[in-house]
Amino acid sequence: MNFQLNASDKTGQLVLNEPLTLDNIFLAKELFMEAFEKADLVNIQFKSIEKIDLSGIQLFCSAFRTFSETNKTLTIDNANHAFILQKKARKIGLNFNIDHP
Repeated sequence: MNFQLNASDKTGQLVLNEPLTLDNIFLAKELFMEAFEKADLVNIQFKSIEKIDLSGIQLFCSAFRTFSETNKTLTIDNANHAFILQKKARKIGLNFNIDHP
């Protein structure tokens, strides 16, 4: 997992290549916080979204809400990954919309 910033236009790429489970959630949270502090638009690239648990879904919901409330943009690069994440969130009663380019 890593975050890359393009400082010239305050955009970033957040690459998530490990399961978003309780085991990795603290690293993921640190990367989301770095992205939020440094960029106005962040695109998330999943290598795999198959393994995500409640903590990962909660982190995403919180991140999308925080970005939205501060007029920043968080997107997912793959429409299918966005759909899967939204579907998993709705299964546990969370409702949020994800943008994808």
